[in-house]
Amino acid sequence: MEPGTLVFDSDDLYPAWDVTGPAPGHFDQYDVAVLERLVHKCLKQKETPIYGGEDNEDIEVYALNRITWYGAYGLHFTHPQVNARVGQLLMNHIKGKAKT
Repeated sequence: MEPGTLVFDSDDLYPAWDVTGPAPGHFDQYDVAVLERLVHKCLKQKETPIYGGEDNEDIEVYALNRITWYGAYGLHFTHPQVNARVGQLLMNHIKGKAKT
């Protein structure tokens, strides 16, 4: 590969918005209490990989750790777009999995 060439299209690598910009209007905003509850539920999950031969199943532990880290980031900086994205990730990950 030649220096300066991209393997992926730059539109895929650099979306129109990122965690430092304003959140899009259609995104739900999560307050600190909701993010704390979601992070707490994530932490209650066992860090046991669920692997049944599917390509996407061997990253469960990595995803949980990464999402939890972003949750802490969102709580610390309380940026609207960070809160929105972290809230989405946490909701998707714990849906139907976390103990109550």
